[in-house]
Amino acid sequence: MNFWQELSNKQQNIIGELVLEIAIVIYFINKIMGLGTGTEWISADVGWIVSKTVVFAIIGGIALMVVINFRGEEPADERDHRIAAKANRLAYISLYFGICVVIGLISNTHIAGDYFFSGKGLSIDYFHIMFALIAVLTLSSFIKSFTQLYLYQWGKV
Repeated sequence: MNFWQELSNKQQNIIGELVLEIAIVIYFINKIMGLGTGTEWISADVGWIVSKTVVFAIIGGIALMVVINFRGEEPADERDHRIAAKANRLAYISLYFGICVVIGLISNTHIAGDYFFSGKGLSIDYFHIMFALIAVLTLSSFIKSFTQLYLYQWGKV
């Protein structure tokens, strides 16, 4: 019994997307951690890492979708649209909540940090904000994909 062949084309696409996203996250974190810690990061180095990651994601996504969809894609039906709508709803809620948390951290650092912590608030710079936003986007995408997989496999739509 071949597990991969039993999955629908939509489920294969979602699993492929998840595997690609996990590979991209691992690649990105590995490259960023290779720079070392502290605020001595040079923005050009971080820019190159982000650029390489984007190129890796685009090429990997194209290759993965060609491999998965070489026999053709199934047309979407009413159930597919309902599953996509529910997954998008959860993804947007998580994205909104994550952005609110990031804004709260920025506010704590720049507004409330001086008042509550005698000028010793959280130490957040632009790189931390960028990585927090990337993490929020990635988490939102994971939530969408896992929700779709759950609803395709076990959900009542």
